[in-house]
Amino acid sequence: MSKKSNLIMPNRRGFLKTLAGASLVASNMFWVRSAFAADAPKRVIFVYVPDGAIPEAWHPRGSETSFTLPASSAPLESVKQHCIFLNGINMNNPGHGLTSKTLAGDQTTSLDIFMAKTLGAATPFSQIQLGVISNGHGSASRLNWSEPAYEDNPLNAFDRLFGAGAGTEDVATRKKRRVLDTNLEALNQLRRKLGGFEQSRLDEHTAAIEKIESRLTATPAGGGACTNPVFNTSGFGGNTGSDVNFEIISELQMDLIALAFKCDLTRVVSLMLGNHQADFAIPEADIDSSYHQSIHGRPAEDYIAYRSYFSERLRYLIQTLADTDDIDGSSKMIDNTIILQVSDMADGRFHSGDNAPYMLAGGGGGSLRRGRSLSFNGADYRDVLDTAAVAAGINIESGGYPGYGNGTLSGILS
Repeated sequence: MSKKSNLIMPNRRGFLKTLAGASLVASNMFWVRSAFAADAPKRVIFVYVPDGAIPEAWHPRGSETSFTLPASSAPLESVKQHCIFLNGINMNNPGHGLTSKTLAGDQTTSLDIFMAKTLGAATPFSQIQLGVISNGHGSASRLNWSEPAYEDNPLNAFDRLFGAGAGTEDVATRKKRRVLDTNLEALNQLRRKLGGFEQSRLDEHTAAIEKIESRLTATPAGGGACTNPVFNTSGFGGNTGSDVNFEIISELQMDLIALAFKCDLTRVVSLMLGNHQADFAIPEADIDSSYHQSIHGRPAEDYIAYRSYFSERLRYLIQTLADTDDIDGSSKMIDNTIILQVSDMADGRFHSGDNAPYMLAGGGGGSLRRGRSLSFNGADYRDVLDTAAVAAGINIESGGYPGYGNGTLSGILS
């Protein structure tokens, strides 16, 4: 059958293939048509913390549902009801410079980028990658073996997501209108290539988009799930290379994640807290040594203190989502989010891979059994990736799934 015949095939499947073949941003069409849906979507946040942790100072003590947290994870005490601690997760060939292995294993594409192509296809930004002193030494993401850089400046990230639009129209309306205009232009270009049947089907899509645009025009500024965001950057002058800004940058990036979720601009986020070389100090943490020095050649107390500091950063993220109403109006963002914390090794003092500090947090829309401390006997860290994928609603038995591990771990999924 000729290419022309395919273009005029009078069925839904052929029509949708024609849309895709014309480079129409089909995912955005589905997004704008569901922009007013009441249900809160599932979201995933990948958090990379470099250089592991001393196992006995990180992993909980006690039973599955009644446990205490030692020094390095103690800051998570107030949010542990949202967490799933994983004891006995092992990594193969860990070490500095292997950051992308944490989310990719031996595959060419990391789980966050795979999710960006699936879970993230329904939103204007399939994924956002944010960092704190992350650039220059590895990336937690991998795409066809390349490692994309993360955005360390929250001001740049905010402008990219929300733009500089002023006036009375709120951010959510501006963003949706931009997607609508893009799709209308693409539809008009495509119309010239189609026969009468396909043109009538296309007119239906155009009418649906124009109807949504009229609803947006009638929506008062500040209404709906997302209004002009308040992004308080006081105290941050834009310097992302200064160690003294670690706390404020991390909090701004996490505030930005919540804002992006509130507007349903993205559903997949990757966040790097530092880089694999650990070549930074955090004076505000009241630790004399740099992070790298604390791991090699310094008292274990410094290393433990650094990991405690990173746990405090993670606590801020979890608490922010727990305090934020989701777009359904009946749940909190943490209830519909999956957070996966990863690292490039277990005990950084020895570059070991046994008992790495992997953990999950959030409800995942009811898919995760949170508030637990689970023990595994040397389970492969890549099985954690498979488990997170299933929690997010991905069919890991499908032909397109990379197959990071050997399947899901028990006791995590509802």
